Amino acid sequence: MSVENIVEIRTKKFNVEVTKEANRIKTVLHDMKSPLQTLKIISNGHLDNHPQKNEIEQRCFKQMQKIIDFGTQKKEVICLPNLVQSLKNQKTVELNTQIKTELKLNRAWVESDISREEIEIILSNLINNAHRANSLKHKSSSIKIKIVQNNSNTQFSVIDYGIGLGEEIHELGQLNRTFSENGNGLGL
Repeated sequence: MSVENIVEIRTKKFNVEVTKEANRIKTVLHDMKSPLQTLKIISNGHLDNHPQKNEIEQRCFKQMQKIIDFGTQKKEVICLPNLVQSLKNQKTVELNTQIKTELKLNRAWVESDISREEIEIILSNLINNAHRANSLKHKSSSIKIKIVQNNSNTQFSVIDYGIGLGEEIHELGQLNRTFSENGNGLGL
């Protein structure tokens, strides 16, 4: 590969990154238009006697802060095989159970809006729940972590061979509802 080809490839990659960043900035500016228009109306005195003027102002400022936070949020690049292997090693020792993995990846490295640590926390909780479900069956079963990619989506699954959820699935996640003997419905 010649130096010219390498420069051309890197230039194209740079242009794609610049375009992505420009689109991100355009989105932020577009989304800020509505709260800014409302604040302009307030500053011109059109809502001086409105009983909810302060509440409307605060809502606009919160919207703008969320938009700014979203616009400045950097995506994290995560190596999925490393993440899964690390989690598998930790949970195998911690739970003393067999954990299998199934990875169907188009690409090992992905950009994520949430951090590696947040993904690990979610998967760790799911693995703990799967281990608990397996132990209710009173026999040692394996747990499977499955990651499948299609197009731009990455789907994480934690599969156990426990007792299942039954007909109460619609109540899952409701405050003060639990399906374990010692539970309080708070996830503690």
